Amino acid sequence: MTININNDLITYTVLNINIIIPSNIPEGVQSLVLNSCENLTSIPIIPGLIELNCYNCKSLTSLPIIPGLKELNLNRCESITSIPVIPGLKELYLNRCESITSISVIPGLELIRFGICNSITSIPVIPGLKELFLYKCNSITSIPVIPGLKRLQCDRLSYLDTINIIPGLQSIYCGNSRIASIPNIPGLKRIYCYRCTFLTFIPIIDNLTILYCYGCNLLTSIPNIPGLEILKCGECPLLISIPNTPEKIEINNCPWINLNDKKLNKLIFLQKYFLRCILRRKIEEILPAISEIYYSPDCKGGMSAIHRLNQTKID
Repeated sequence: MTININNDLITYTVLNINIIIPSNIPEGVQSLVLNSCENLTSIPIIPGLIELNCYNCKSLTSLPIIPGLKELNLNRCESITSIPVIPGLKELYLNRCESITSISVIPGLELIRFGICNSITSIPVIPGLKELFLYKCNSITSIPVIPGLKRLQCDRLSYLDTINIIPGLQSIYCGNSRIASIPNIPGLKRIYCYRCTFLTFIPIIDNLTILYCYGCNLLTSIPNIPGLEILKCGECPLLISIPNTPEKIEINNCPWINLNDKKLNKLIFLQKYFLRCILRRKIEEILPAISEIYYSPDCKGGMSAIHRLNQTKID
């Protein structure tokens, strides 16, 4: 058993015990870490506790309602089946809790992170929830409309194929999913799509500023999105059309996209080449270089023009 101060909290760490006696907990402890207490079946109410972290407590079947608890972390607690209503709880982390089937509606809960919880089949509508992270929860088939949700991350959800329109949502991450389209949500600012092999459609979302698409095998085009600032695409083999307005564009292994024809690269040329040369050379000496860089055939469809630009020596 050890006591230390971490993140300004007095943390008490316990290893491999079978029972917790509240009177044995030092006064003033705010964070309790239970590590590999495999025969521990229950936890008493510990006044003043702010964080509870249980790791590999395989026999733990129930949790107390601890007033003032802000953060609950259950990792490899295989026998836990449900989470009670804990008033004031802000963050809930569940990883490899294979027996958990549901969580209660906990008012004030702001963050939920599920990882490899295959028995849970649905997410409740929790008013005030701001961040929801789901990883390898293969029984989840839909995400409810949760008012106030700001950030949604869905990774390796085998049976999730649609995302509802969630008003107020600002960020979506979809990884290794069956999602075919991204919903048009006013206010959505960031979209990250990683190996969404069924994705075919990106809508025009006025407030969208960041769009990442990687390994989206069926995606053929990205529309002109007025406020888009950053666009990154990689390994999208059918992608043939992208907007030319973002300030930053990165394209990797998208064979049908030739950045040489994009207005953005012409702007980069003017910034990096023309403006540096204008005081050193005559206009008629620069124009042939512009012509060569932008209009010579480039069968590779890649960044060869920019490479030539970077290799240009200026006297």
